[in-house]
Amino acid sequence: MVPEVYELEEALPSYAGAKYCINCANGTNALRLALMALDIGPRDEVVTSAFSFFASAEVIGAIVKCCGLNIKEAHPFKLLSESLHL
Repeated sequence: MVPEVYELEEALPSYAGAKYCINCANGTNALRLALMALDIGPRDEVVTSAFSFFASAEVIGAIVKCCGLNIKEAHPFKLLSESLHL
């Protein structure tokens, strides 16, 4: 990595009020890291809005067995818990 990346990783935690910081090359990697940090795995089910960037379903599908897309929602910008069949 170039020195600027190291400098950014050192400066971001204090700026964000966090203990650590990990830079990602793109949003897809960031989503994957977030699911991994939450210990989401093959036995879990993750539901996302169908009105989302395709990387969301791609990452979820690569980590878990079941990826639910909420396509019947009346408000496509929202994912309402009462519309889920748990």
